[in-house]
Amino acid sequence: MAPKEKIQRSRQRINVYHNYFRRSGIYRFIGINLIKLVISLIVIGGVFILIEKYLIDFNAIFDYLFNHVNRPLIFIVFFISEIFLGLLPPDLFIAWTHSCFSPWLGVTILALSSYIASYFTYKIGFNIRRIPKVNRLIERKYQKYFVQVKKFGGLVIIFAALFPLPYSPIVLIAGILRYPFKNFMLLAIFRIVRFFIFAAFIYWGLNSDI
Repeated sequence: MAPKEKIQRSRQRINVYHNYFRRSGIYRFIGINLIKLVISLIVIGGVFILIEKYLIDFNAIFDYLFNHVNRPLIFIVFFISEIFLGLLPPDLFIAWTHSCFSPWLGVTILALSSYIASYFTYKIGFNIRRIPKVNRLIERKYQKYFVQVKKFGGLVIIFAALFPLPYSPIVLIAGILRYPFKNFMLLAIFRIVRFFIFAAFIYWGLNSDI
């Protein structure tokens, strides 16, 4: 095949994908969630700065928790929360690690715990499909996300892992829909990345002298 023909076919293939992405709404989905990510990072950093400066000494609170509360218990509570639909905001746990003797080690433990919890949440969803009543209840409650996972597949899992989408419910839905397990666990690695990104902004907010 001549080089010009290869280039032409490549352009045609790119145009096909571009038209598909445009019609399916993938560009809009990515754009909206990127905006949400930027806003959430700015808001999280700003909120911690303002609260730390004018209302609460977070470092004192987390120092107290770190010294008086069983640390493994806090990690266990976080792990359970991540399995069962993310009941507790992970950002509070990230802020807590700021007072650890090794904050980034604490974040690493949280990130790996969230990743491992993804496995269990996926398996719960996988087995919930065998219970029709519970399955229908979840489909009604999270109908919007069922549509997104069916439509965009792995892209939704990546965005849920990184951005302000409800991660645990989407993992549950991935299990219910029998999304390929190996592919899911590979995409779920982005959840680990998310913890380090948000930790950087939260630590910046707690350390800021503004």
